[in-house]
Amino acid sequence: MVPWLEGVNGRKGRVAALAICLAATVLGLACDEAKADRLYRDAAARVERGDLAGAVERLDKIVSEHPQTRAAEKARSDVILYRGLLEASRRFPVRRAADTVVQVARALERYRHDRGGAPASIAGLVPEYLDREPEDPWGRKLPYRVTPGGGYVLSCLGEDGAEGGEAAAADIVVQDGRFVRGGEEAGR
Repeated sequence: MVPWLEGVNGRKGRVAALAICLAATVLGLACDEAKADRLYRDAAARVERGDLAGAVERLDKIVSEHPQTRAAEKARSDVILYRGLLEASRRFPVRRAADTVVQVARALERYRHDRGGAPASIAGLVPEYLDREPEDPWGRKLPYRVTPGGGYVLSCLGEDGAEGGEAAAADIVVQDGRFVRGGEEAGR
């Protein structure tokens, strides 16, 4: 019993105490809803600024700390979408690198078919086989070398620009029209 209500007799005191507890509960839920709404608005603002990681963090917080709110209902579905977009944006450069390597390898194969061997450099493909000499998604030229017998090795060294590596830093290597390394990891 609430100490200041102890002197109130019987049923009226219990009803008053119950009313106070009910009001406190309703106010607590309203505060919870308001906090969740604030976090949801912050998550939406972060999406507008392109901060998907920050938005996902806020949405996760709503779901874990305010699970019974209307904002949590919305957050549960939004967080799936934003996690997917975050993953897609993380993988985009790797996918683009693979697409670029495939485009150049196709041009090299057409050149070899037409001329019986690989060009001395990728620049030899421009303008007949490629519009321009391509770069990887990180702004670097693609490593290329001619092999004995008219073949070639074409590479993209990944995000780090160094041989080897994993994930976004993994190399993509095509030799004579076939993936030697990185084709599957690069989304192929």
